[in-house]
Amino acid sequence: MACSWHPSHATSAYSTSSSFAEGQANSDQAVQNQQERPVDPRTESSRHATTSHVSQRPSWRSLVYSRRQDGFPARPKNMDGVPLPTPRTGKGLAAVMSGIAHVLREPRPPEWAARQYSRLFEEYLDSIRPQRNEDGTLPDGLPPPMNAWNAYFMALAADRQPFHKVYRAVQVAEQEFDSNLSPLAYTNVLRACSLDTSKECAKFALRVVEGLAESGQGAGKKDLNFAALACKNAGMLEDALRLLKEIREKYPENLNSDFHVRCTHESILSICAEPERLDQALELALIMKQYNWVLAHGSVAAVLRVALKERKEPEFILQMLGRLPPLPATAERRAEVPFLEEGLAMSILAEAARRGHVELALRGWDFLEYSLLPLDLPHSPAHWQGHSEMDAVQGAHRSSAAAEDAGEVGDMPNAHALLPIHKPSIAAFQSLIDTFANARDLRQAFRMVWQLQQVHPDRPDAVAFETALATVVNAVAVSPETADAAYFDLEDMHAKGEPVSGPMLDCIVAACSQMGDLGRAFETFEAYPALGLKPDAQAYNAVIMGCINYGLTASVPKILEEMEEKGTPFNALTWSLHVEYHVVLGDAQAAAAVQQAAKDADLQIRASSLEKLIARCERNGETALLDHYAKAQRRGYKDTYVDLSKLLRWRWKDRGGMQVLTGSRVFTPRPILRPWMQPGQEALHQ
Repeated sequence: MACSWHPSHATSAYSTSSSFAEGQANSDQAVQNQQERPVDPRTESSRHATTSHVSQRPSWRSLVYSRRQDGFPARPKNMDGVPLPTPRTGKGLAAVMSGIAHVLREPRPPEWAARQYSRLFEEYLDSIRPQRNEDGTLPDGLPPPMNAWNAYFMALAADRQPFHKVYRAVQVAEQEFDSNLSPLAYTNVLRACSLDTSKECAKFALRVVEGLAESGQGAGKKDLNFAALACKNAGMLEDALRLLKEIREKYPENLNSDFHVRCTHESILSICAEPERLDQALELALIMKQYNWVLAHGSVAAVLRVALKERKEPEFILQMLGRLPPLPATAERRAEVPFLEEGLAMSILAEAARRGHVELALRGWDFLEYSLLPLDLPHSPAHWQGHSEMDAVQGAHRSSAAAEDAGEVGDMPNAHALLPIHKPSIAAFQSLIDTFANARDLRQAFRMVWQLQQVHPDRPDAVAFETALATVVNAVAVSPETADAAYFDLEDMHAKGEPVSGPMLDCIVAACSQMGDLGRAFETFEAYPALGLKPDAQAYNAVIMGCINYGLTASVPKILEEMEEKGTPFNALTWSLHVEYHVVLGDAQAAAAVQQAAKDADLQIRASSLEKLIARCERNGETALLDHYAKAQRRGYKDTYVDLSKLLRWRWKDRGGMQVLTGSRVFTPRPILRPWMQPGQEALHQ
């Protein structure tokens, strides 16, 4: 090959006059003074390498590989510990270097094996340099043949030598020994470059590819693949993608079965997980799908995490999910790692809930359910059966011993209780509920509320309308017509035999209160028995909140009395609303008494309710109560609130006035939708 294009003909930072063994001269001097240079494994086992007889080469397995104390590998020795001689001709060198291919085929080649071959080649070059003629040429038979150079570059790549050494080796071959390297040699040079991470190495690989193209034969598929890896390692993504495109255009035959090209695409996809490269990641994923290449879960997951962080459109996330293998239609156990781990599936559900994108939510839910399936572990082999029986016997002895010790140390927790719970979390259900609510599919949202209650029956807070189901309440509170449609959905579900629960109707009552339509709120409250439900504390709270926020305070004592008559226990929200009721009426003493009663019932009112109570105490000049709360905080009162009294004083001073003591952070009046009750409705409910 013509070498005019090669960078080695330009001025280089690396000197070509120094030998390869220059950095190792001190460590090798003692051995050089004692004996001839030894030969690497697979050599002729005879110093007469130029003779015509065929000599037997010892297997590399029969040689002893060891290290010297200076860190370099010792030269190969036979089983008797005698160093083998260095080849004396190029033909002998080629015979020795041919063993590198056999060594590298081993699953676990000996440590330092590749380095021994490269050092042997370099030592041979040092040994023939003094034998140059007056005109600078070497005698016939001494220059290394091309197959020896090929093996040498292969050894450099296998030993992961740095770029400067590979570059210097190319210079030595082309300038000092005037060798026109073969395409195979350049392939091994590019193989070594693919393991380096410097931009200088990547640019050198690109120049090699350009030189191969100018030579008329063109760069092969391996050459382009190695150059793409070098560019990828150096962060030159555009060049890497261009080289991969050239591979797909020039070598389309059997590309779908090419393992190395697929791995290069996959590795480049993994580094596209950056905000400015997401479009390139999607394009590369689509290309890999065309060739039926299965994408690695880790690469897709990395891209999805960045896409979710950057708030990419749901269509982008759906397309990336579509590049993953299809989930099993029906599976009770999974036989491999999940396609997406639970945390990433939860992030997808949260994004779907934020946008109200049902398709994305259902897709994320499928991955979440599969990730929660128990792992199908393989059964023990037959030859382990004896060990299993022995373990069973030993386990029985341990169980009996544990039973004897139980009386002394107490009951131990059940190990099965410590295993992961293979069911969706409350947050996952709430994300799916929010998705349907934002998509205005209230019937499906109600169905998911029922499923949440069945999977987590011991968590009533997971279906509280003022917190967990606030998105459903806001969706229903869009207009009175929406509230009526939601109630009719519950009626239709109940008529068709579908389950209907109290939290579903609580959301409709709370939505009517949020709109200020208290007449519709009371009317909906009366519909609990018609749906086979009994009002609980949350149902009453939904009505009380509307009464407090929209001035119907005269109805609050009657509602509380009805709860006591029917034996409905107060919860923390009921006590909080009771405190706010007295705050609105201006009775700080009564509000403080209710707060103390809640504390005696081992319930804690909301932070916002306590803030309103302290604000009322300051407004009324109740210094004794303020001192009481201050002392309670200093005594380690279990409330996790800040010193609200000092906070409010600073806030009022900053704002120059008193804050409004009525109103709620949850319910917001909507003036365009019946902001107040019609005259006479309050008297109607007295």
